[in-house]
Amino acid sequence: MRDRGSIKWTSMMLPEHKKMLADLYEEQKHFTKPTLDEQKLEELNDIVRVALGHTLDVKVTFYRHQAFYSVKGQVAKIDELHKIVRIIDDSSAEHRVPFEDIVNIEID
Repeated sequence: MRDRGSIKWTSMMLPEHKKMLADLYEEQKHFTKPTLDEQKLEELNDIVRVALGHTLDVKVTFYRHQAFYSVKGQVAKIDELHKIVRIIDDSSAEHRVPFEDIVNIEID
């Protein structure tokens, strides 16, 4: 016997209940932003500066809208006034990632 989970019960549910279940499943996909300590922030700063100085490819993972995203490319500029790192990807598109959203940076 194969159990279909909540699928078998949705035919007996009101539309409002189906929406609540869909919202609950969507909510479970959301993540909370991790808090980085001072040592990790310093490490990320060093990696960005090395990548900028040597035009290395990086993978920047950042948090936005309760989810994690990644962008690969070269660091074009560190805008300390606006607290943004500008990344140019392979298709020459520019991505502006705020400092506070960055979770991890890896040299590719």
